[in-house]
Amino acid sequence: VAWVSSEDASLVYEARSLGDEMTFTRVAGSCAAPGKVHEMWIIAPGADPVSLGLLEDTALTVTYPIPPKGWTLAVTLEPAGGGPGGKPTGPVIAAAEIGA
Repeated sequence: VAWVSSEDASLVYEARSLGDEMTFTRVAGSCAAPGKVHEMWIIAPGADPVSLGLLEDTALTVTYPIPPKGWTLAVTLEPAGGGPGGKPTGPVIAAAEIGA
């Protein structure tokens, strides 16, 4: 379990990994304003971010192996539909290093 949190903990997502599934559940804060969406990214050291999906009202479950220690989970604020071209364009609003 990892806590993907804003600096002031006003927005927190629980990231839980079990087998080859990862589930992200918002446990503090609100979903994005109309026309915007929170998007979860996984980032390997020295690599480009990879989208794991859009975070809306319900939990997000994706098939993904347990990421290694030192990788980062980050949430950005994106336009509705997610980062254009599969790349983050909005600010990072919450993050956590795995295994930190």
